[in-house]
Amino acid sequence: MLKHYKKHRAKVGREPGCAIHVGGHETAECKIRMLDYDAAGLREKENPTLDECERCQEQPGVSWLDVVGINQVDTITELGRRFGWHPLVVEDIVNAEQRAKMEEYDGYLYITLKALLFSNETNNIQREQISLILGASYVITIREKEDPILAPLLTRIRQDKGRIRKMGADYLAYAILDLLIDNYFLVLERINDRMESVEEELIANPAASTVRKIHHLKRELLILRKIVWPLRETIGLIYKEKEAFFQKEVSPFLRDLEDHVMQIIDMIEIYRESTSSMLDLYLSQTSYHLNEIMKVLTMFASIFIPLTFLAGVYGMNFAFMPELHWRFGYPLILSVMISSAIGMFLYFRRKKWI
Repeated sequence: MLKHYKKHRAKVGREPGCAIHVGGHETAECKIRMLDYDAAGLREKENPTLDECERCQEQPGVSWLDVVGINQVDTITELGRRFGWHPLVVEDIVNAEQRAKMEEYDGYLYITLKALLFSNETNNIQREQISLILGASYVITIREKEDPILAPLLTRIRQDKGRIRKMGADYLAYAILDLLIDNYFLVLERINDRMESVEEELIANPAASTVRKIHHLKRELLILRKIVWPLRETIGLIYKEKEAFFQKEVSPFLRDLEDHVMQIIDMIEIYRESTSSMLDLYLSQTSYHLNEIMKVLTMFASIFIPLTFLAGVYGMNFAFMPELHWRFGYPLILSVMISSAIGMFLYFRRKKWI
């Protein structure tokens, strides 16, 4: 946490557009994958030189540069110089704490958003920032770390599935956004599974650990809400500004993308209300179990009240108590005490108090 704030302090007083890596994952080196494709074929290369990356602007067909490692500021800055990115764009790319947004520049479109993955190992949501640059014939994605989040799209391109190899760079940009947003649904499904598990636990055996699980869910949903709300505005702006960078054939897909974001927002709000209801359910279940315990204790206390009275009377040290010297005094008092306990128990059962 201290390191995180030190990186923020490093930006204070600097000139706007000064690229300083803030937050996020760190990689040992910058990795680049370049794909050049069209309807006729595909050319793929790992870790091309920056000169080869720059020439992709002049290649026929569609070029996709997938860059991993936003902490490699020098490489990102050099890419920005070769492709003509505004210094503020480079600054935003290396800052992993940007909110989702879209900015239009001369000749290219800059989009940034959060990618979400659910980790089965840690049972938590992992998030990373992905920046996307859309040019006339190329798309550049800049990611924090190497993970399989874009693997399904790579498979579609390599196997020539669907329409992607027959479309332009604008459709590739849409396909990347669509894949990232679809992962939001997968994450929400996992959260829903955990909510159902916690709800069953609430009904069966609520405990202090259950409350911690509910608060963890509420915190994750709050983070998701913080991520998705700016994304709604971003996708809306992309749809409104579609004429400049997206062909007419891609327009219906962008509208569908906007619908997906609205569905995600609705699901998050419903889940947040459900977690609040789960807390209420926990309090109700706790109160119910406490009342059950108090009812049992009260029943035993009520049964023992007359027994305590009789034992107290005959435990007094008076010299003249006729029953003390009677041969059948002890069996009589014991019988009265047992009969009293049984009678009160049967009365409680008849009243359905137990």
